[in-house]
Amino acid sequence: MIGSTKMTFVNDWSKVLTRREHEVALLAIRGLSNKAVARALGLSAGTVKLHLHRTFQKLGVKSRHALRARAQFQPAAE
Repeated sequence: MIGSTKMTFVNDWSKVLTRREHEVALLAIRGLSNKAVARALGLSAGTVKLHLHRTFQKLGVKSRHALRARAQFQPAAE
């Protein structure tokens, strides 16, 4: 949630990313560290780093900041 408004992540990333890459990307753009993402998903920090590296390559970005900039949010349907 951002403020008091529910938000839904909207993108076409699922067409190019694996399910796990997508999950890792969503947590990374919310500001979680690799270790925190790893704990949340039951992965090692190295695996998270690998998923992010592949995600950056597939989406043509070089950083978490650029990944977040590519993300689009819109109000969730109620």
